[in-house]
Amino acid sequence: MKQHADRNNYFNDEPGNDQIPTHLIINCMKKVLILGGGGFIGFNIAKYLSENRDYQLTIADNFMKKNRDEEFDELVDQYKIKVIEDDFSYPSAYDKLDGNYDQVYMMAALVGVDNANNMPHEVIRINTSLALYTLEWIRRSKIGKVVFASTSENYAGTVDAFGYNIPTPEEVPLTIQDIAHPRFTYAVTKILGESGFLNYAKMLGFETTIIRYHNVFGPRMGFNHVIPHLVIRFRNKENPYKIYGHDQTRDFCYITDAVEGTVLAMETPGTNGQIYHLGTGIEILLKS
Repeated sequence: MKQHADRNNYFNDEPGNDQIPTHLIINCMKKVLILGGGGFIGFNIAKYLSENRDYQLTIADNFMKKNRDEEFDELVDQYKIKVIEDDFSYPSAYDKLDGNYDQVYMMAALVGVDNANNMPHEVIRINTSLALYTLEWIRRSKIGKVVFASTSENYAGTVDAFGYNIPTPEEVPLTIQDIAHPRFTYAVTKILGESGFLNYAKMLGFETTIIRYHNVFGPRMGFNHVIPHLVIRFRNKENPYKIYGHDQTRDFCYITDAVEGTVLAMETPGTNGQIYHLGTGIEILLKS
């Protein structure tokens, strides 16, 4: 508030001056960190903010998916985005970050059904470490608000086991149907992350909002997901063309809708401490 007051006083004292001093411009610009900003949703958040806001953006990522490509570099160069490359599943990486940000988008995670099934131990290690070390970095930093990326997988077991309606309210109990099955390791780490960010926020005094995404799809999503799998097998003229789980339904949310919803969750007053299910609300049969 003080920065806004200073800016107003400047114009009141100098009514004929139509230029804002450089130091006031810098102080009024929000500093935004996107952890996992090289990933599918993180990159698209960076793109949206670059094109629609006047923020100082920082992208932090390990780029393990080789997604630092020409499109990424063009965005970074055009909008002067700061890039920090390191493995944030280790605490030393956080020393490269600044000690204060107005907004932090916590998008970093190891995702994908293939990863969960093939290396569940790494899903647990990486996602748990990312949540814990981010929270401990926040403890010693000055952070305004954090949006934590979670997943609808956290309550998929509740819908299956107890017949909850779809769309499902955010107050739904979270259920893991088979704690030993590797498929659920991703959801387990996201449930832990939700609890961590909500409770650390209360104790440390920063704001936080949780987003549970529903099957986000679109450009740059990679190939380890339902829609790309179906498309690739169709293009390869698989015969017979099998649709596994054809009687299952999914809520598919396009990336631009997911990004706009995420930014609204960050920027809308009254969202602190809230959890939002982000999707279309429309379930589609896979065979359709």
